[in-house]
Amino acid sequence: MFSNLFGAVGFLTILPVRSRINEFTLVAFPLVGLLIGASVGYLLMLMGQVMHPLAASAIAVGVDGALTGLLHLDALADSADGLIPHLTPQRRLEVMQDPRTGAFGVAVIVIVELSRFAAMSTPFRPVIAIGVCYGFSRSLMALGILCTPSAKENSILVDLFGDITRRARNTIVLSVFAQLVILIGLGWLEVGTKALVGFAFGTIIFLLVLFRSKRAINGSTGDVIGAGGMVGEVAFLLSVFAA
Repeated sequence: MFSNLFGAVGFLTILPVRSRINEFTLVAFPLVGLLIGASVGYLLMLMGQVMHPLAASAIAVGVDGALTGLLHLDALADSADGLIPHLTPQRRLEVMQDPRTGAFGVAVIVIVELSRFAAMSTPFRPVIAIGVCYGFSRSLMALGILCTPSAKENSILVDLFGDITRRARNTIVLSVFAQLVILIGLGWLEVGTKALVGFAFGTIIFLLVLFRSKRAINGSTGDVIGAGGMVGEVAFLLSVFAA
């Protein structure tokens, strides 16, 4: 259990944790997301008591990016550059593998991060709800990895998670769903129906990203799943904080 937790921490953050990553690492994605979000939320609450809400929000967004190593923002930029313009499927994959960021990627990152900043700059700062939001987005990522076909035969996701047996896959999916139910309960206890709206809105946005990827490149990639998780996360934050 602890090896899976450490593996997820090493995979999802920049913390120097060394542990073997395997399919069961996905089981710990929701918990690690919850811990990341709660840390960001607690920092936001503390900073909000001693400085202007806009400054507190800027610090929280910056720490979020630093803690995760900008991993998912990079995925968001690559996915935007590959999935938005009119290109052939093969060209889309080539663009997504290019380390350079194009205009579509820059525009989407600005929109997403400004939305995150705006949501967190409100006086309403429920720490647990932010943790729930991050746990929710990582749950979506884990389920996306398990339940969507890869658009590439050779990829990191295929190498790490491509040989999952059906029994193991079902076990992991059930575990992630169980944690998701707990997250929904925690969100409900702190912010009520806003949490349910956030879960619904975030899930719809995530599925739309996967649907677009399926039509554009006949499957998903690690970048697409990370991007879907990020926009789903921001959709949740806007539903809870800005509503």
